[in-house]
Amino acid sequence: MSEIHHPKHYNDHPSGVEAILICEHLPFNLGSAIKYLFRVGKKTGEENKDPKKAAWYLRREAERLREEVRKHDYDNIIYNFDLLNPGLVADVIAHEPPGTCLSHILHRVYNMRMGDLENSGDHARRGLAVLFDTLAAELDPKPEP
Repeated sequence: MSEIHHPKHYNDHPSGVEAILICEHLPFNLGSAIKYLFRVGKKTGEENKDPKKAAWYLRREAERLREEVRKHDYDNIIYNFDLLNPGLVADVIAHEPPGTCLSHILHRVYNMRMGDLENSGDHARRGLAVLFDTLAAELDPKPEP
């Protein structure tokens, strides 16, 4: 396995799913947070940084969603999941311990992808912003300014 194209820290999830297969179909901030959550504790020297990096991206995505609500400047849907394979997301969820930040995010993504949760409007955006802020606080309770 190539350390450049398929590094082990993104490929050794118990599901066998490589992080990029999910992340490339999500908005940048959310995909980046998931990338760091996939590799928590797996990349030497980054063990303590990865949760903080994920939290930083989650906070940024929450702020982006709140800004859309403030400006009413958004398309009908929040995220376009047309290319996201729900089977891959379900595989990761099935192999992820319940209650982890990755599990919470992927459950929400899966349910939005399958149409079980609202993927449009102010209410959905506010709900996602609250979820991302809550998870970010779990990952990094005292972020640097």
